[in-house]
Amino acid sequence: MRRNAKLAMMWMVLPGLLVPALGAVILGQHGASIPFSSEAGHPALASQLKVVPIPAPTDTMRFTAHALPTRHLVKDLFEPSVNVAADGTIYAAAHAAVVDLVLSCLCGVSRAPAAYSQDDGLTWHELPGPAGVDPVTDNLPGGGMPNGGEGVIASDGTGRAWMLDNAVEQDALYAWCERGTVLCGYDPIAWNVATNGQPLDGCGDGVGGTPDRPWNVFGHGKVLLQNNNGGTPQVAIYDPDTGALAWNDCPVPGAGIGIAGPAAVRASDGAFAIPWIERQGSTSDFTVLLGNVEEGPRLTSTGPLFQVPSAWGQGPCASSNLGDAAFTRSGALFLAKSEDDRSLTIVTSSDLGSFQRTRFLLPAGGNLTFYAISASPVDDGVFLTYADSPSATCQDQFFHAAHLALDAEGFASIRDVTTVTNAPFTYGDYVRNSVGPDGRAYFITQGPATGSAATQTFPLTVWVEDK
Repeated sequence: MRRNAKLAMMWMVLPGLLVPALGAVILGQHGASIPFSSEAGHPALASQLKVVPIPAPTDTMRFTAHALPTRHLVKDLFEPSVNVAADGTIYAAAHAAVVDLVLSCLCGVSRAPAAYSQDDGLTWHELPGPAGVDPVTDNLPGGGMPNGGEGVIASDGTGRAWMLDNAVEQDALYAWCERGTVLCGYDPIAWNVATNGQPLDGCGDGVGGTPDRPWNVFGHGKVLLQNNNGGTPQVAIYDPDTGALAWNDCPVPGAGIGIAGPAAVRASDGAFAIPWIERQGSTSDFTVLLGNVEEGPRLTSTGPLFQVPSAWGQGPCASSNLGDAAFTRSGALFLAKSEDDRSLTIVTSSDLGSFQRTRFLLPAGGNLTFYAISASPVDDGVFLTYADSPSATCQDQFFHAAHLALDAEGFASIRDVTTVTNAPFTYGDYVRNSVGPDGRAYFITQGPATGSAATQTFPLTVWVEDK
């Protein structure tokens, strides 16, 4: 759907939400780019460091696996994410590379696969797409527009959820209501290369304006959207009640090449934190970008917290592992980042001004592959999942679940570790997790591969902590 072919707006009002009538298209109120702010109070910092081994598994957690229906072919369903809403609805999404037989390429020809469950993972249903927009797309896997393929879902506690889905030149923003049963909003160009990507080198980072890594998170009544194409991270604040959408297309001018990890928003006051890896030749700086959703996508930088001794901070087994973030119920910030494939670093801060860094060493022979963190809504704990491979060839990996907390000095500590499952090594930037409203943990895995080489798929499994 091109800009000059947008449908006329038809609005209906629901309590606390403006949504278009079914079949209409959200016209996001795209705001002007907002410049980077280098306010005083966030100079370059050197975080304090503690190095400890990861505790041996005690296997105190128990999980039940629930398989999701597979809809895509070829490099199917990698980079999976799971989000558990405050109402208990589970949302799952992934990145699918689908063969376009006309263009003979692997490219964004379908909406990202996206599903929901209202019964704790027992049954799954595909999230609805925009019916009637294009009859051809109704036959595509995913049931959505042909511009898409990589999506992440955010949700609130009132039955609403949003997915930013990136294609070749656009990011579409989907909105669902009534716990995933109704598509109540759709903007096919929430991010558009013709506007957000131009000029192609507007930040002076040498990277063209393309969509990638369409991460988003809900907090304090707003949805924070990200586009991360290898240059400086682009950030937007979306107000689901008014439809207002404002992008900051160049938040850190002249900062150079880098990729941000998924952000976290503090529910109490709207403060947000974005982990960011800025390349410095053969090394990288780990930096945090801070802001507040009530002030729009304006950013300040902590400056480098520490240096990573490789371009992106991974060894032969690690995926991109660009960092993750979570705010605890009391407001403390947790950040996760791999410095190499033999350790996992957790950075913590109680005031967003001073930072403590704990480097957890994997057991001998372990090679880190993936990690993710999510805060618990019932206490001040943080749920950690990480995967490691005992093989230097990375052919197998084990997924572990753990609980993080602050120790008396403000450093991160691991309270317990459970080895949950093993799976063949996969690839991508992340494998995400979540925590439900009752404090139970959830995470998602991909594979093992099934089918022939021509139709090979990697089905998804959501792991639900037992009650």
